[in-house]
Amino acid sequence: MPDWKPEIRRRLAGVKLAPAGEAAIIEELAQYMDDCYAELRSSGATKTDAYQQTLAELDGSELMAHELRLAERQVTPEPIVLGTNRRTNMIADLWQDLH
Repeated sequence: MPDWKPEIRRRLAGVKLAPAGEAAIIEELAQYMDDCYAELRSSGATKTDAYQQTLAELDGSELMAHELRLAERQVTPEPIVLGTNRRTNMIADLWQDLH
């Protein structure tokens, strides 16, 4: 089975992601591509055709955008520490507390 991770990593190169988030996205997409490739091979596609169709699936789908949206949602704001003297936006702190 092809190693999809270098291709996925190359496509994510311009996106500023935390290393843990990037690793999770790469792992998820690589698993999806493994499944797609295996399904194509089991349906009779040649290795070359299955490889090309799997890459086309990554290009033509909203999969990468979906994974990036999930990663953005999982970013948690820094918690506010009570009793500190830091000067910040009180409205933003109140919003974070309410959230």
